[in-house]
Amino acid sequence: MRETIFFVINAEQLQALKSGWQDLVETYGAATDLVDRLCNGLVEHYSEKGRAYHNLSHIKALLDISITCKTDIQNYQAVFFAIWFHDAIYNTQANDNEEQSTELAVQALTQLGVAEDTILPVQKMILATKHHKADDLSYDGKLFLDFDLSILGREATVYKEYSQAIRLEYAWVPQDLYLQGRRKVLGSFLQREKIYYTEQLAEIFEEQARQNIESELAELEQIKDRPLDECFPSGRM
Repeated sequence: MRETIFFVINAEQLQALKSGWQDLVETYGAATDLVDRLCNGLVEHYSEKGRAYHNLSHIKALLDISITCKTDIQNYQAVFFAIWFHDAIYNTQANDNEEQSTELAVQALTQLGVAEDTILPVQKMILATKHHKADDLSYDGKLFLDFDLSILGREATVYKEYSQAIRLEYAWVPQDLYLQGRRKVLGSFLQREKIYYTEQLAEIFEEQARQNIESELAELEQIKDRPLDECFPSGRM
């Protein structure tokens, strides 16, 4: 099983992530050892074995795009924390990852002394990733969901690696069940009037996202009757 090409970070990028965490979190006046301990704990979560996509590269990608939209975000701290915590607990055999990630976020942010009016939107944003529905979310929350789905609208080569990375994360699922589930998830996005909730992200990603999803669905249809090792070559399973 070889690593995907795009979803890894190097030591320099890891240090930049840690520095960004420290720069924002230390404004709350928390003790340095607490700030470092929470950061290291998150890094450990996102570095767990089996995370082919939902790892530190995913966090970096979302933070990078959030910075480009920073002037449109009202509570950047809330979005920043939602990005860091939203996939902290990630077990593809569980159905309460979002709830557990939310609980972890609330505990950590409370320890840091983060205000309730920041903790509450963080909770809402993380829980919204369960079904990627923007009901009752602020514009910040809609942006956050769009950041999380930005991978769908990346160039075709990156999207291809993403789809294979997701298969790696669900390697325990039999082929027929995986294909059925994946088609259902992808089809639900195509059924939306818009995949992205904000005009600025839709303008960038919507068209390419639909092309990518349609291409993957066509591929899944072609491979549904082929052996798994033929469907996911080069050890990607």
